[in-house]
Amino acid sequence: MVSTSRMQRLSRNLWTTRYTPSARAITHLTISNRKEFALTPEQIAAPSLILLSETLFTDDGKAVAQNKYYMDPAYFDLVVHGRRSLGI
Repeated sequence: MVSTSRMQRLSRNLWTTRYTPSARAITHLTISNRKEFALTPEQIAAPSLILLSETLFTDDGKAVAQNKYYMDPAYFDLVVHGRRSLGI
């Protein structure tokens, strides 16, 4: 199991090195039947998984990172909070 402090350090690192410098992101949710090698036994037993794929871009449109998260649908809950930004 990963410690909470290690997860917090990882999260801070991601925000400072990937998310903060990125001008925009594209996030895609889909159902996946692909079985990844690093899944937990519970995820492997699931008939399908939810794949959240996120690509981060710089101001000039260069892709700088892609993150993929596989989630068991039994534990998936999506909540979207929207906020209008200036210029829209």
